[in-house]
Amino acid sequence: MSKLKIGLQLALLLLVTAGFSPKDDFSACKEELKKYVSELGKIGVPSGKRVYYMSMTISTDMSSKSRIPDSDVKVRVYMSAARLHYVSDVISTYQDEENAFAVLPQRKIIVWSHGGKLPDAKANMDMVTHLQDTLVSLSNVVSCNESVENGKTMKVLTMTPYKKAMDLFKVNKMEYSIDPNAKRIERVRTYYQPGEDIVMRSVTYHELDLNYSKMNLVKPVYQEIFHASGKLLDKYKGYQVIDNRN
Repeated sequence: MSKLKIGLQLALLLLVTAGFSPKDDFSACKEELKKYVSELGKIGVPSGKRVYYMSMTISTDMSSKSRIPDSDVKVRVYMSAARLHYVSDVISTYQDEENAFAVLPQRKIIVWSHGGKLPDAKANMDMVTHLQDTLVSLSNVVSCNESVENGKTMKVLTMTPYKKAMDLFKVNKMEYSIDPNAKRIERVRTYYQPGEDIVMRSVTYHELDLNYSKMNLVKPVYQEIFHASGKLLDKYKGYQVIDNRN
């Protein structure tokens, strides 16, 4: 399920633990950012009963010519060794080895597909790391400054891609906001080329807990959608189920 993978990839961008250099040397800033991104590939699927929790807001500014409105989507991701929940008001997905469900509340539709083993997420993680590292490597640092946002001092790194990256990713500029005290990426803003439907997309990371204790993710995801009798849960009354398992 492509939307599930997209959600997972966006969530995995939060899983980094390295620091960021406070120097004004742009070359040093770039190398530190590459090191920061490379930490993505070092984190695997949770082991045992451990649960990862991530929350973020994905904001998208659309072109005035686009029929799609601007959006701010709050996302919560819960991940265990065997299950993944990606929850938002626009789409929520639930996956384990047996089943995968995509819930679209605005359309009252549930799409039911085959599940899969979450160790496949490691391949997604590697792909995200490679993609980000390639984009950073093919970009020129134009500024690396401090900025105070909501009372916090942030390190803001602005980069413009070389022509090859511009043509490949249709991106004009990227802006990484780093919280040096929390040692994590606070926000990533991507500005797209004129003519693209998306003008700017911002991903703001709110919380990361690699040992989340408020949810255990032990029940099959089937039970997130259906009663044991096979009837939809009451909150999904009136939803259409599209079975794509065949």
